[in-house]
Amino acid sequence: MNFKQVANTFGFCGRNTLMKILREEHVLSDNGFNWNLPYSQYIEADLFKVKIIPRRTSDGVTNICTTPCTTKSLEFIKKILDKKKSLQLELQAG
Repeated sequence: MNFKQVANTFGFCGRNTLMKILREEHVLSDNGFNWNLPYSQYIEADLFKVKIIPRRTSDGVTNICTTPCTTKSLEFIKKILDKKKSLQLELQAG
């Protein structure tokens, strides 16, 4: 599943917000070439895959990276989103 599909599954936020939350939680990188790529411990834990796809551009061919989520990552992401929801509810209540 891609991040848009995961975001739609949980309905808490959209793709960009989900990726922002995962960057804030230090699951995805937030710098340079590695932008939005998962840190190695999450790849090694089989939570995410990284696929390199060649794409034609006006300058020739360039490689882009995509990060599909594994089924194992859904529970992991749900816990992060549930934590965010709880914090938001606490801030609204008090």
